[in-house]
Amino acid sequence: MATDRLTAQPYQFTLEGINDDGGVPTRDMSVRNAFGRVVFPEYFGIDQSNFVDISPDALHESDPLTLENKLYAETDLSMRETRMRDAGWIVLNAFEHTTIIEYPERLAQVVSKRNLTSQAASMKGQDKRNRASARAGAHSLEPKIDPMERLATGYHTELATLRELRKEIPYHWQAHKNEGRMRVLAESVRTSLHNTLQIVADAEQWSEVDLRLAKIGLDMRLTAGSGQEDMDDKKQSWIDLTKVRGNYVRTKKILVRDRLLRSKYQIDTRLSQNQEV
Repeated sequence: MATDRLTAQPYQFTLEGINDDGGVPTRDMSVRNAFGRVVFPEYFGIDQSNFVDISPDALHESDPLTLENKLYAETDLSMRETRMRDAGWIVLNAFEHTTIIEYPERLAQVVSKRNLTSQAASMKGQDKRNRASARAGAHSLEPKIDPMERLATGYHTELATLRELRKEIPYHWQAHKNEGRMRVLAESVRTSLHNTLQIVADAEQWSEVDLRLAKIGLDMRLTAGSGQEDMDDKKQSWIDLTKVRGNYVRTKKILVRDRLLRSKYQIDTRLSQNQEV
């Protein structure tokens, strides 16, 4: 039986502090807790009776390789960064689609030309028209900067959370974190993995039932079983799935930073044309 390195007491494959109704455990948030105590249905308030009727197909949707392949048009990891300028090669959620500018140069150019055409008859002097056109192109990009920067910050924060939790997985019986922090890490990562399924479901137009079953299948991978072999399987699932999620978020971070740099360059270049010589 595994031993708590801090207390030298044997761990039990149960969770102390489980509510009488089997709900989410109530524990002192300052007490240290280990990853090995987290990966049980009771910890997340999961009704494991739902696991019984999960089909192999539903379970397959949360297979790490399956998820990896569904998140990208390009499955070769080495090629992804080179395709940053391509459209539609990575699956994004609806908010990301509307926030991340696909082609900053094209957007600024279209708005500039439209402005130049509309001002042709009302503004005298080609220089004035050109400066107004350049400003219009820059202003079309400016409202997107803050939302994209918030996305980049969110991606950075999530990657830090994933790294922090992944450090705990190999030493799953060593209690390095207090309960409060471990709960935040575990819940955050589980939610992000569920969100990954949601993104795929939206892209492939799954039914609500199919999505619900896929999420239950994911929870099975993360929490089901109490023996040592089960624990080994669960650890590997957390390792593999957090790697998939980490690669995906890291790729989106690269994508949004690329669009930010290109947008800011367009803004600076076009506004500089308005400086009087």
